[in-house]
Amino acid sequence: MNHYTIWQTSARNPYSLLTVPVEETLHVLLRPYTHQAIRAQIATGLASESGVARTIVDEWLEVEEAVVGGLMRAGATNISARSWPRAWR
Repeated sequence: MNHYTIWQTSARNPYSLLTVPVEETLHVLLRPYTHQAIRAQIATGLASESGVARTIVDEWLEVEEAVVGGLMRAGATNISARSWPRAWR
């Protein structure tokens, strides 16, 4: 298993540039749990109908995005309020 990720950003300020690796790292950390949840739900047999498996995957990826987004917002709000230069906010 590869333990790295590659990302791109068109960020114009350091704040945005620094958040990309943090966000992607959170996805890497959560992904095994997302996959486990997907496999468990598909294993119940509910995914035997056409398109249901894709819906299950999409829903769990939305959950992962929401968790990462919430953590990023909470962290960025706390950090930026105290630490970032005003021009970066």
